[in-house]
Amino acid sequence: MNLTVQFLPCSYDGEMRIGKSPADGPSQGTALLLMGWGEWIEKYADVIKQWNERGYDVVIAEWRGQGLSSRFLVDRNKTWMPSFDILIDDLERLFRAELMMAKKIILCCHSMGAHIGLRWVLQCGRKYASVKGIILISQLHKFNTSPVPPITAHVLIHLATWLGFDQAYAIGQHDFDQTSGRFETNPLTSDEANYRSMIGQLIEKPDLKVGGITYGWLYAFLQSVKRLEQDLARGAPRISYMVMGPSVDLLVDSKCFSQIASMLPNCTVHTLAGAKHELLQEAPPLRAQTWQWIDE
Repeated sequence: MNLTVQFLPCSYDGEMRIGKSPADGPSQGTALLLMGWGEWIEKYADVIKQWNERGYDVVIAEWRGQGLSSRFLVDRNKTWMPSFDILIDDLERLFRAELMMAKKIILCCHSMGAHIGLRWVLQCGRKYASVKGIILISQLHKFNTSPVPPITAHVLIHLATWLGFDQAYAIGQHDFDQTSGRFETNPLTSDEANYRSMIGQLIEKPDLKVGGITYGWLYAFLQSVKRLEQDLARGAPRISYMVMGPSVDLLVDSKCFSQIASMLPNCTVHTLAGAKHELLQEAPPLRAQTWQWIDE
């Protein structure tokens, strides 16, 4: 893997950190990796390597508001977003800057990245014949709010935002201490080596970390979900779609995986029993099954 990292200027005086890695041998196409909330490029080293070995060039980006990309608040810990439309615009800028010459593009998207990637495909994908397919892994469409009923959570988010608390942490959210997490209770992966590697990267480079989610971010996300559902109702481009996720996800509502898939043409669905939220960071047997589905 020969990864180069640079910064891409974006709107609103911001910049997005991106990485590029060429295929091992003749290129079969380009994999555009869209990561989830709070993630960073280095965490995806093995995923990049796997795509490179399969003959794909890789482009990967850290969303603004996380990693070493621009943050929206002076307090780097707080996850806040004025509108998810900004991230759609950032993705379009990335495409125009780095992918206009690509012949075959596969989007490989995780969690929040799957939400943004699908929105981009529905709004912009028809313009680009090079976009051949999108893989949606553990897509964030609705949060798992248990034990709080979703309607109660939505009312609280709207009320807090209306009252001017949009930059306040939502209930249960707080600054993140990378040394305080316990592998045994983490909702991301059952692979301890991957978990320890992730924590080690945050300890080595603390600026990569984010803290909890604010009411403003949650409100912006709910508005983005409305837009995605409207776009889905109008119909999706006829490319290949694949939806994957764990059978039980502690972070997002896993029932939404099949609901989203039912609204997409040429869509295959895979559910991985025993896995947690991050299929590409899972234990070797689970990760191998995920890659087998991608290969197929």
